[in-house]
Amino acid sequence: MYQAQQITQEIKRVAARRKKLIIFTPLLMVMLSVAALYYIEPEYRSSTTILVQKDEALNPLILYDMTDPRDTEDRLETFNEIIYSRSAVEMLIDSLNLDPEGKHKRRSRQQFVESVRSKISTTNNSSDSFEIIFHSTDPQKAKEGAELLASHFIDSRVNLENRRNTETVNFLQSKVEDLEQFVRMSREEMLAESQSRLQDVPLDVGGIQTELRDIERSLDETEWNLVQLEEDLALINDFLESDQGERQFQRLFNLPMEDIPYGDELGEQLEEYEELRQSYTHSFPQVQRLTEQIIETTQRIPSALETRIQRHEQRRERLVNNRNDKLNKLEQAYIADRQEETARSDYSVYESLFNEMTTALEQAKISRDLGERSGENFVVLDAAIVPDEPHSPNKRLIVALGLIAGIVLGIFLAALAEALDTTVRSIEKVRYHKPIVAYISYE
Repeated sequence: MYQAQQITQEIKRVAARRKKLIIFTPLLMVMLSVAALYYIEPEYRSSTTILVQKDEALNPLILYDMTDPRDTEDRLETFNEIIYSRSAVEMLIDSLNLDPEGKHKRRSRQQFVESVRSKISTTNNSSDSFEIIFHSTDPQKAKEGAELLASHFIDSRVNLENRRNTETVNFLQSKVEDLEQFVRMSREEMLAESQSRLQDVPLDVGGIQTELRDIERSLDETEWNLVQLEEDLALINDFLESDQGERQFQRLFNLPMEDIPYGDELGEQLEEYEELRQSYTHSFPQVQRLTEQIIETTQRIPSALETRIQRHEQRRERLVNNRNDKLNKLEQAYIADRQEETARSDYSVYESLFNEMTTALEQAKISRDLGERSGENFVVLDAAIVPDEPHSPNKRLIVALGLIAGIVLGIFLAALAEALDTTVRSIEKVRYHKPIVAYISYE
């Protein structure tokens, strides 16, 4: 406690000794701050706020899904790119005559552009509004700069949208023309396929299929008869080619008498032969005579069978040809149906694409026609005004900083002066350990 009191008293004594430095240094710094204010060029600030309206406000067709909607963010996404673009800065320099003598060229021109760009600032106040701020040493140019930037942004966005709408219309127009040609060609191809089918391909496919079933049935029947005739012929030939003593008349009973030539006559002879054989031997004259008649009748059958077989073969050939002809017609009808179906499908696809593209073209034309009013989407909420007072420098802040810096500097100088002072003011600071004879007051 005693030591703290000593430190406090020592500080008071130092402050009393160095009061000139502590007082006059802050005063000097304040005077320098005030003087500096006269050399710092004041800078003015002007701003304008722009509201981006929803597209529905100008284009109610969006509510009915009849045009291409674009969100507000789509317009705001290029906001900073347009405001801070070199073209916008060059426009400011030329419009505000910031470089009247054209001193800034080549590399220095780029630096000058960057310096002008640094005087521009933007803020998004909400999702659909933003603020453009421009700083200048001339209050009138600060106002004009903010207005020029706002007009440049609106004009750039309107031009971009109009150009996009125009390019969209031109693109869709060319696609519609191409699709119209495809639709016309597909329609002509479909009609040609239909006419060709009417001329070359029978329409009664069901009748052809019925006829084909009848032909198949007749062909099966003919082939079956042909097989039976060939078997009968083989049996008779085998009977005739066998030795006379080995001939077995019982085999002839296997022949279908009602279906072969001379069958009735042969059947009667065989029945009579069978009756005689039950009563007489083979050497009986009447049996031998009947045997010769049977052989004679049997010898006449092969030629008749061959003739009938030949007619059946010819019939089979005609049926086969007729069947192939019907099959070819069915194949042609099937191919014609597939070709016609393909042509109809192609026509349907191209027609659907053409209708969709035509609708898109009409929507694009509506957007293009309404694009002339797209500037009305941007509403200036707060117009730029000529500022009454400069935005910088802040005089109070500079003077206050000067005062604070002066106080700190004064204390530092007082402490430095006290540290460099070699005056002995207390017994403790006497370096020579000798008896004290007398005191000289310094107060």
